[in-house]
Amino acid sequence: MQSFGAPITTETPGYMWISGEISLAITPVFLLTAIVTILLLLSGRMARIADRFITEDSAASEMESQMMKGLLRRMRLTQSAIVCAVCAGLLISMVVVLIFLSDTILGDLSLAIMGSFIAAMGFIFLSLVLFLVEISYAAARTARDLID
Repeated sequence: MQSFGAPITTETPGYMWISGEISLAITPVFLLTAIVTILLLLSGRMARIADRFITEDSAASEMESQMMKGLLRRMRLTQSAIVCAVCAGLLISMVVVLIFLSDTILGDLSLAIMGSFIAAMGFIFLSLVLFLVEISYAAARTARDLID
């Protein structure tokens, strides 16, 4: 039996080894759950923007044309945030796969795991920044429309 904190290797009995691998892979899975929550939020915003876009008359006046441009900008920002969040989710999924492959088939993949994780964090950061820009833009447009 191994002492607490001893490294788990492929020489460790099967159930002990795989439980160590699963424990190591659990943390990125929690991050995937957070990314899915972000994607649900963003897709809901995208649906609301699309519904609003559809209800506007395409042969509208100059003011409504500006509103359509604003909705298009918000749609592009939200779509970009969704793309970044999906890329982050894919990279986190790759981290989980690389963790398992690292100790079984391919050997030390710590640099690939670290690079994938850092890239995923960058995409999450960018997604949240784009979301912040979109809601700030939406709030400013709404305030401007209320004043006019």
